Amino acid sequence: MSTSAGDDEQGKVAGALQAVNSGVQMLAPLLAGVLYAALGHASPYLIGIVLATAALVMFFRLRPAPASAPETVREAQNA
Repeated sequence: MSTSAGDDEQGKVAGALQAVNSGVQMLAPLLAGVLYAALGHASPYLIGIVLATAALVMFFRLRPAPASAPETVREAQNA
């Protein structure tokens, strides 16, 4: 992601992505514990079904990019 940003903003983007990643890694186990306590032993399976269904819906809704679309942000800026 940071390589798609401009040269002067790559550090900011990389730092923001690292902050989000650290926050998710901290909150995910807490949320998983709460869900496990609330839903019981079936919670991993229920969560897996929800995530797999969401992934399938997104997969079938995706459309390929037009052939004339630039592959990167830099190509769009240079055009």
